Amino acid sequence: FRNFDLTIEPGKCVALMGPSGSGKSTLAKLLQGFYAASDGAILLDGHDINYLPANELRSYFGVVPQDTELFSGSIYDNLVVANPLAAFEQVVEACKVAEIHATIERLPQGYQTAIGEHGVGLSGGQKQRIAIARALLKRPKLLIFDEATSGLDRDTAEAFARTVSRLRGSATVLFIAHHVPESLAVDRVARLEGRTTRVDRYNTQQQKSGT
Repeated sequence: FRNFDLTIEPGKCVALMGPSGSGKSTLAKLLQGFYAASDGAILLDGHDINYLPANELRSYFGVVPQDTELFSGSIYDNLVVANPLAAFEQVVEACKVAEIHATIERLPQGYQTAIGEHGVGLSGGQKQRIAIARALLKRPKLLIFDEATSGLDRDTAEAFARTVSRLRGSATVLFIAHHVPESLAVDRVARLEGRTTRVDRYNTQQQKSGT
């Protein structure tokens, strides 16, 4: 990255867009400390992340990736892997926010329903909502959606985006995507262009009007 300057205000939703290879996912890894910046600084609540212990730094983030990693076992076990100390009530609340609780309740054994490796038995949208609930169980300050809708059909992606929109205010949201779903209510769009940034004002009304 060169001449990269981006500020994300607490509680806001910022969409990060750009072509393949522009560095969107690289930026997400930089934020979490998986890569070390050779120049410049990344500040989190005013603190340089280079001086934060890795565990403390990553506790700030909840990540919903493109491919949700689920293992063979119960849905409940797949959820609490993010926070083994979470009470059942906290798991249920996270699932309600992610709008997957009612679906889980309709399954033969509810939260104890077994799923296969990689979430066999669940649809793509259901897996992504479980990923949201799992991320929320960490009580993150910043939620990163890294191409989380790229593998979903249009209707499912739009429904997913409406759920994400309702998280604004409770957490800061960075939504990384090639295209922003129409249902996603964003405060700003940052476009990566040749590893620099252009930041646009953007909101739901502008999306609907096509501007």
